[in-house]
Amino acid sequence: MRTGSYEVIPVAAGSAARAASARGDVGAALASLDIMRGTLEAKGVFLSVCWGLPSAVEVWTSAGQEAEARGLVDRAEEGLSGLDAPLAPAALSYGRGVLTKSVNDLITAADLYEAVPVPYDAARARERAAALLYDAGQPSAAEAALNRALAAYDLLGASWDHARAARLARQHAVVPPRRQGARRRGYGTALSPRERTVAELAARGQTNKEIAAKLFISPQTVDKHMHSVMRKMGARSRTELAYRLVSGDRAGAPGWRYDCTCRGRRRAGGVAAAQPGHHRRR
Repeated sequence: MRTGSYEVIPVAAGSAARAASARGDVGAALASLDIMRGTLEAKGVFLSVCWGLPSAVEVWTSAGQEAEARGLVDRAEEGLSGLDAPLAPAALSYGRGVLTKSVNDLITAADLYEAVPVPYDAARARERAAALLYDAGQPSAAEAALNRALAAYDLLGASWDHARAARLARQHAVVPPRRQGARRRGYGTALSPRERTVAELAARGQTNKEIAAKLFISPQTVDKHMHSVMRKMGARSRTELAYRLVSGDRAGAPGWRYDCTCRGRRRAGGVAAAQPGHHRRR
């Protein structure tokens, strides 16, 4: 089989489809999968499709296109037969697990991924198995699988995935294990990566609740980030924040203090606080 740049397309298309699906852009996700499918049919890149298959099956299934997902799994299983493809058993087991909602297939996939090793996809499989176990009324088994996924995400530095899995834990009244990652660096008056993400979403007009849902964090955490963003950017409204993000203008930062919760006059540290809608310099 000839090799070349075509082999990377299924990997890239699978990642792009998953990212687009996560932000709610189903059309873009399906378009990426069309590219993957077309490349597979034209070039027969079965070895590299192992990397994109789990995401493809998840996206097609969530979009109600199970036939497309099943077709990919069947085609991949046929094309991979007889090839030296260490990822094939894990990827195919993952795909079947998603299609049939089989905990056994997903746990098998996780074990196979760990043996390769591909710890990120192993964690994804355990997280998905945990969700099925919670739905089946098996909280102890679900918690065990989910804790292993959380530990893997933490070790890999996969913060977004860790936040999503932690949210699943909290939905079932389970306190996620304390993260063991390195101490968080300080950013001073600069925006942290998470603050930048929150600021950009807010500047596009999304509410704190909408931002929280997109980032798998609580609205209270978003509010905390917004206070920090507005202070660092020297902005007194989201409209002004949008302008400063685009222009790079941070006039007044960090002297302005953002306070979206003040109601009427109150005192803070012995100094009269601003009226609602106003902000004062520290």
